[in-house]
Amino acid sequence: MLYAFDLLMLRGRDVRYWPLDERRHELLKTVKNVSDGVRYSETFNVPLADLESAVREHRLEGIVAKRAGSPYRSGERSSEWLKWRANRGQECVVGGYVPNGNALESILVGYYEMPAYICCQRPCRTFRRVPACAVATL
Repeated sequence: MLYAFDLLMLRGRDVRYWPLDERRHELLKTVKNVSDGVRYSETFNVPLADLESAVREHRLEGIVAKRAGSPYRSGERSSEWLKWRANRGQECVVGGYVPNGNALESILVGYYEMPAYICCQRPCRTFRRVPACAVATL
């Protein structure tokens, strides 16, 4: 099952600059015309405490809140889009790697604390050494 939550292109036209509510309106019309394997991700206008409770009860990852009039900003994080995680883990991204000759020694893991990238972990020895050429093909 695929849940569609945003629309970036419409009939070959870039619509990322449109307000979110307009993109979602067009998305709903589009999703109605595709297979049963694609569903529209609904918007919930309920008190935050009720939504948090439902997320925890159903063991979902969390909540994404987006300002209705916001455009899609490729490659940027914004205060107009917020993510709340139900679990206590830290969402991290791979920020780089440390080479060792023709092999990959370790990866550099961190997180964004706008506007900076904070390196929080260099997981050595938890990462099997692989040839650098194998990583380049990923």
